[in-house]
Amino acid sequence: MIRSIYWERYKKALIALCLLIIAFSAYTGYSQQRDWHYKRNDYLTNPERKQEFRESEGAMGSSYENGAVGFSSYDEFVEYHSYLFHSTQPHASNTNVPKAKDYTANEAYQSSQSRTPGLLIVVIALTGFLLFFYDQKTGFNQFLYSLSVSRKELFVKKLLYLVLPLMASVVFGKLIQAILLYVMIPQPYMNATLGQLLYSIVGFSSLIFLLFSANLLIGTLMGNIVFGPLTWLVFNWLALGIPSSVYGVFDIYSLRKGESFNNYPKNLFLIDIGKTGGYWWMSLLLLALAAGCLYWAYREYSMISLENDSDYLLSKTARWPVWLVMTTFTSFVFTININSPWQVYYSQIVHKIDFTGTIVTPIIQTIVGILFVAASCFVIVFFSSIREHLLVWQQKRLIKKELASH
Repeated sequence: MIRSIYWERYKKALIALCLLIIAFSAYTGYSQQRDWHYKRNDYLTNPERKQEFRESEGAMGSSYENGAVGFSSYDEFVEYHSYLFHSTQPHASNTNVPKAKDYTANEAYQSSQSRTPGLLIVVIALTGFLLFFYDQKTGFNQFLYSLSVSRKELFVKKLLYLVLPLMASVVFGKLIQAILLYVMIPQPYMNATLGQLLYSIVGFSSLIFLLFSANLLIGTLMGNIVFGPLTWLVFNWLALGIPSSVYGVFDIYSLRKGESFNNYPKNLFLIDIGKTGGYWWMSLLLLALAAGCLYWAYREYSMISLENDSDYLLSKTARWPVWLVMTTFTSFVFTININSPWQVYYSQIVHKIDFTGTIVTPIIQTIVGILFVAASCFVIVFFSSIREHLLVWQQKRLIKKELASH
C-alpha cells in the first residue's frame, strides 16, 4: 500500500530526476573527451599555437605564458598537455607525468578537463530537503499519519522507494562518465586505469550521499515555510566552504611549523571522478556521517508534532541538539574560512611581516566569533520560546501598570 501511494505521488518527479542525473553525468563525460580531442587537435594543426610557443620561449624567456617554461621543444609541450591527469605535488615536473598504473592515495591529480558538477549538487541538495519538507507543507503528512502504518515504516519506505533509486542514478551516471572518458581518450594520454576511475566514484558518491542526507535531515526538522528554505540556503552555502575549511586547518598547521607551503594533498573531498581516489577511510567517515543524519531524521520524524507546523523546528526536543550542531558547524567555517584569524597570525610570523600583536589577538577574535554565532543560532532556534516569554513579560507589565493606576 505504501509503495503504491509513494509511487503514485512521486513517480513523474522521480523518473525525471533520475534521467536528469544520468544525462548530466553522461554529457559531462562526453564534453570532457570532446574538449580533450579539440585541444589536442588545435595544438597539432593550428600554426598560431606553435608561433605563440616560440614567441613566449624566445622573447620572454622565463615567462609562464601558455605554460611554455621548462619545455625543450613544442612537441614536448604538446605531449605534456595531452596527458589527461597531472600531479599537483611539488616534485611534479614537465617530464614527470604519471603513467596510468602510477598511483598513490597521498597524491591529488588535476586535469584541465575536470568539471565541478554544480547542477548535480543543486539537484541533490534540493531534492533531499524537499523530500520531507514538501509533504509537511502540503499537508500530505496528515494523510500519511492517518494510515494504519507507523511513522518509522513511512520513513524507511520512503528511503527504500525514493532515495535508493536516486542514489543509484548518481552512481550509474558516473559509471557512464568514467567509461566514456576511458574509451574515448586514447592511451597513453588516458593516464588512469579504469579501476582508478571507478574507485574515485566511491569517494564522490559518499560525499554526494552525505550532502543528500544532511539536507534530508534539515527538511525533516524544519517547520517554518520561510526560515526553512533560508536555513537550507545558508547551510549549503556554508557546506561549500567545508573542504577549504578542512584544508585550511592543514594550512594553519604548516604555518605553525614555520612552513610557508602546505604539502598536504587536497584529496579528502572528491568533487568529481578522476585519477584521484582519496582514502578509503574518508569514504567510510562520510558514509558514517550520512548514516548519522538519516538516523537523526528517522528518530525526529517519528516524534514531530503537526501543532508546531509554523515554528522553526517541528520537534521542540531537537532544539538544543540543533543549536549545538548549528553553532559548531557555522563557527568552524566562519573561523577557518571566513574570518581566518589564525592564518593571518601565523602568516605574518612566517613571512616576517611587521606585526605588533600577540597570540591573544586570534584567541580573542575566535572567542568573539564563536559567541556571536552561538547567540545568533540561539535566537533563530529558540525564537518562538523567546517571543512567548516576551509576550508574557509584556502582559505582566501591563497588569502591574493597571493595578498601580487603581
